[in-house]
Amino acid sequence: MIPPPVDAHVFDWDFNSVDKKNYYLVVSALTPYKRVDVAIKAFNHWERPLWIVGDGPLGRRSKKLVRSDNIRFLGKVPEEELRRLYGQARAVIFPQEEDFGIVPLEAQACGTPVIAFGRGGALEAVSEGVFFDEQTPEALREAVLRFESQRFDPEGLRRHALQFDKERFRNRIRRSVTNATH
Repeated sequence: MIPPPVDAHVFDWDFNSVDKKNYYLVVSALTPYKRVDVAIKAFNHWERPLWIVGDGPLGRRSKKLVRSDNIRFLGKVPEEELRRLYGQARAVIFPQEEDFGIVPLEAQACGTPVIAFGRGGALEAVSEGVFFDEQTPEALREAVLRFESQRFDPEGLRRHALQFDKERFRNRIRRSVTNATH
């Protein structure tokens, strides 16, 4: 299988010259399987800020779940703003199960670690990070606490993301076609 590409160069971030902020970030469509509700419930009544980028059919319902002034919905944002949000976030929260994870790769291209549900494509997309085994607020809070006791290498995160860059994707496709025709 050839994983989908990420435009890692678009998400290039000078992580050596930026101070990380204290917020955690979710970047997702607000649809049922994305499980943004797990992140909202985990961060309700908790002093840690959670910022959510994206919109979708569950937008109104998701906002009704909020019980904390520390949770902010930012809606859709331009690419440059998304890059800044990724680069300054303490970590990206990835609560869903996907075939593959572009969001974790974009975050890591900016030197930001990921806290992810430990199934599906996140297992390949996340190089250094923290996984949680159940899609529950309690499991996610536990993962955040584990994350906060660890250190991550922004340059190593970026190197991992570059393995999935568009140019490498093109090369994999070429090799696959070449091998299939010989």
